[in-house]
Amino acid sequence: MLAAGVTVSLSFDASSLAPINMFESMNVAWNLGIPWVGTDTAELPPVVFRQAIEMATINGAKALGLQAVTGSITPGKRADIVLIRADDLNIAPIGDLESTVVRSATPANIDTVLIDGRIVKRNREMVSHDAGTIVRNAAAAAHAVRTRAGGVLTPTSPTPPRF
Repeated sequence: MLAAGVTVSLSFDASSLAPINMFESMNVAWNLGIPWVGTDTAELPPVVFRQAIEMATINGAKALGLQAVTGSITPGKRADIVLIRADDLNIAPIGDLESTVVRSATPANIDTVLIDGRIVKRNREMVSHDAGTIVRNAAAAAHAVRTRAGGVLTPTSPTPPRF
């Protein structure tokens, strides 16, 4: 698709099916973009780290027609900024920043997150919301939906789990 000029973006919408981990998604996209000798991909250019990062950032905004509003750190745009700890064992020492982000970083390495100028995570802790309340509310809502759905999804207890 990249060779054909298609804007490829990465996203996920079903946390019940797979982990929500954009770092892993970038790593998989990069790995899948390696041409293999003896296959129909052999003559394609490889996906480089920068392209995998663009798939996770600006290309998502482009796919939604929002590149003028978000997707990159540009004056006048709304932005989400994720700060990764450079001193974590799986990150340090950084030789190539793009390679490190795509191949080594995980959500556990995220120290700070700013969303549209607001700090929502600092020192690895959520500061914008009470995570415990969110988990309890989500558990109660999931229990209610599973109860209404019935069948194999029916909870084993009539009481929502407590966290």
